Amino acid sequence: MVAIKCRVGKHSLTRETGISPMEINLPPAQQAIIESLVSTGRFKSVDDVISEGVKLLATTETLRQKVQLGIDQADRDEVDDHNSVFE
Repeated sequence: MVAIKCRVGKHSLTRETGISPMEINLPPAQQAIIESLVSTGRFKSVDDVISEGVKLLATTETLRQKVQLGIDQADRDEVDDHNSVFE
């Protein structure tokens, strides 16, 4: 196991993982967003904010892949028209 270390302002995150060490450097504007989300109580920790962000990114990537699959199928004329779908 190795640690992922992330510092956002005065907060830090260290998580044990099975991958290589990772340091995350965020622009000040993103740091401010994370600090605000923690200080207002929306999230309990920087860890929670980062985890939620990664989950959302994974969801977005899954959706992007599904949309691309549909586009590729349409390009190959592998689609059903609305009349056959709603019969």
